[in-house]
Amino acid sequence: MTTYICKCGRRVKKSTDASTTGNRLSGYAPGHECWGCPYAMPYGNYQWDESARTVSRETQGYECRMSKTLTYASEFAGSIKDKCTCRVHSLDFDFLSQVSAWIKDTYPDREIFGSFSKDIRASDYGSDGRYCLTITCTQNLKGIATKRELLGQFFTPNGSRKDMTPQQEMEKILADIKKAKEIFSCTPAQNADAAATMTSPAASSSAAAIPTTSASEAAANGLTPALSPQSSASAPVVPAETSFASAAVPSFDFSALGDLSQQAADADQQFDLHYGAAQDEYMISCIYLARIHALTAKAGRYGGGTWTKWYESKGLSKSSSWNMVKTGESFNGSTIEQLKQLPELTRKDLNLIARSGCAGQLVEAAGDRQRVQELLAQLKAKEYKLNETQARLKSAFIQEQESRDAMNTANAQLEAALADIDGLQEQCAQMSQRANDAEEARIAARLQCQKAEAERDKAEERVRDAEEALKHQPIVGIVDEEEVDRRAAEKAWGLADARNAELAKDNADMKKQIAALNSKISDAAQSDFENANNIAFFCRRAWDTGKGSYSRLVGEDLETTFASLCETLNSIREEAARLCRQPPEYDGGEEDE
Repeated sequence: MTTYICKCGRRVKKSTDASTTGNRLSGYAPGHECWGCPYAMPYGNYQWDESARTVSRETQGYECRMSKTLTYASEFAGSIKDKCTCRVHSLDFDFLSQVSAWIKDTYPDREIFGSFSKDIRASDYGSDGRYCLTITCTQNLKGIATKRELLGQFFTPNGSRKDMTPQQEMEKILADIKKAKEIFSCTPAQNADAAATMTSPAASSSAAAIPTTSASEAAANGLTPALSPQSSASAPVVPAETSFASAAVPSFDFSALGDLSQQAADADQQFDLHYGAAQDEYMISCIYLARIHALTAKAGRYGGGTWTKWYESKGLSKSSSWNMVKTGESFNGSTIEQLKQLPELTRKDLNLIARSGCAGQLVEAAGDRQRVQELLAQLKAKEYKLNETQARLKSAFIQEQESRDAMNTANAQLEAALADIDGLQEQCAQMSQRANDAEEARIAARLQCQKAEAERDKAEERVRDAEEALKHQPIVGIVDEEEVDRRAAEKAWGLADARNAELAKDNADMKKQIAALNSKISDAAQSDFENANNIAFFCRRAWDTGKGSYSRLVGEDLETTFASLCETLNSIREEAARLCRQPPEYDGGEEDE
């Protein structure tokens, strides 16, 4: 068992060893201990939304992303000397919004770009529990300058946040969680949409206990009451403000639909009567909601905003209303009397039946409880197999991601080694330049020494000539020219000897430095050799890890994966071949000594 930490500091043990995992919040609704937490996020399967022409998620519940360790301090990660991506790691949503707003306002032309939104994915949270805001810049010197300005605006040179210490950030985040939960606990009606989308038994049972309208009210609207026996007999009285059927809710203006406005208004009234009431009436409200959706589309006002304004007036989100549309359409051929005969089912069961397209079979077997349960058991078995398949795919994806992470780590190590080699080559070039300068100085000193020797030879020649002349001439007077020449020669030799000693010392130091650089370059070459060998190891490891999943693929998935694999291997082979075809004099970029 591994202990994981929620954002609020709560610790949970789970039988997994992943760096992050989800803590499913069972029964997440008003009254739940985590209700309103800003870090609770929806989970569910993604599907194609035909009306919106995009992929949307079917929210199945809410979870809190947990990690083995939890860091509250906000930090800047990345280099400000290159054009690569940088990141801001933080749990303070206010701070992330502030950074995002500064980027947008300061650089509207997107010399630097990074936008924070509370529509967070599970992968946005890292192994230390923090959210990761990715920031990119343009691939030029101006882009690099924008990163430096961002760092100076919000962070210290070492990447720590300027205006708060880690302890202050932790206290603020915990206070934000507490405040948000208090606000949501005081206003449950505003969050009824979130509670309605939950699939837990607790949420379903609580919904089933809410009474519907009276029989006389239903009769006045031309509808037979659809209360279950349990709810009609002993349902407790609930305050009016907890239901959408409250008289305080104003009717919606459907005048934009023209001739269809009255039909939409009637459907709206029936929706209010049944939404939030007994369990089987949830399906009735879905049928009327689907009818309103169809009427707005038929009137041509679907894209004009009438549909969106209507479901927002009911406190519904886009995903929740779309789920109810699909449920209502699947039961659209059923009558209210048939739905009344259904045995008590949870909303999770009803949604499963609606998704499976077996609503007609369910209604036909409404009077046969055993037949309904058999049908439901078959659907659950199919869903279990589907979930099992999805779990295997998710596991394969995680293994593939781990392999990619390992490859990225190897690439980072290779880049670091190449950077070290570049640094050593630059140092070697500097040392070579210094050696050349010293050699030039030595040559100049040698020329000065030779010049001094020539002057000395001339002085000695003059002395010999003077001595010879003195032998043949009487001594008239003494001129000490020899002493003058001797002193000049001694001075010249002294200067030459001192300069030669300095050059000899410089040469000795230079040889030591060149030997040290050669040793470092040799070590770097060995590191290059080991890293190059590791490439094949990591590729083989990635294949061994993912080949089980690969072997289970069929059809288009197999063809797509095989094409991608071949493209990647061919690209690696071509790049390696180009490196092998370098000319014989190519030495990897190192400068000659």
